[in-house]
Amino acid sequence: MRQPVYLPLVFLVLLSSCSERLYYPDRANVPAFREAHELKAVLSVKPQDFMDGGGSPACPAADVAYAPINHLGIIASYRTIVNRDAYLYPVSGKPENYSVYNTSVAINGHRFEGGAGYFTGLGRKGIFEIYGGYGNGVVKGQDKFTANYNRFFLQPEAGFRSSRISLMGGIRVAMQQYYKLQSPDSTLRYNIDTYQNGFNAPVDFLSQHFIFVEPFINFEVGYKYVSFNMQFGFTTQTGYYAPITSDLPVYASFGAVFQLSPSFNDRKKKGAGHAVE
Repeated sequence: MRQPVYLPLVFLVLLSSCSERLYYPDRANVPAFREAHELKAVLSVKPQDFMDGGGSPACPAADVAYAPINHLGIIASYRTIVNRDAYLYPVSGKPENYSVYNTSVAINGHRFEGGAGYFTGLGRKGIFEIYGGYGNGVVKGQDKFTANYNRFFLQPEAGFRSSRISLMGGIRVAMQQYYKLQSPDSTLRYNIDTYQNGFNAPVDFLSQHFIFVEPFINFEVGYKYVSFNMQFGFTTQTGYYAPITSDLPVYASFGAVFQLSPSFNDRKKKGAGHAVE
């Protein structure tokens, strides 16, 4: 009977033990709107490296979302990477300068995202929504490199929301391209990810389009204006080129939700969870 209590702890142990290289999955911005003029903000942290003895214990993030009219939502997000312990090259198939780059480096970075999408109610409590958007960010590996990137994503999700509980699940598909790489090593752009892709000749890291498929579950519990948020998810990289994630690229996120909704102020007319048609 106690197994459900231990499952989140097992998940976090696995999360902390993985050693990723360059790409770090982050939480999705999940508004779960049902009507016009809803406003939502989420302040959260993503645990990391808390059992490795190094790095920062968590990465902060922020989400905002607003519905100016029925069925239209606008979203914006801020993501961070704070002193994440990682290796520059994969575990196997390292280049000849293995001894130089097989040392742990602290990864830092941040990203801004913005987007818009469609939402609608399904019955009394159900929700379907789909959002798309663009992001721009930077990731730094101490004095080894600095990489800037663009990001495009599409994110359908469905679930339900009552006056106290919200449960949403979805899949985000993202495409990321690095457009600038600064490093004292002039060959790094050809070595950073291509030694597992089966090519005899190096491939320019900046010429690749990395595609990720990222399922997630978002849960919130609270009342009216404030709720507690938990989100769990993982990423899998698709395509022909070498992976830039680890073998276990999962994440967990925990935070506080602050929200305003017309239905909170007019329960008698609309009632909790009234659908928008």
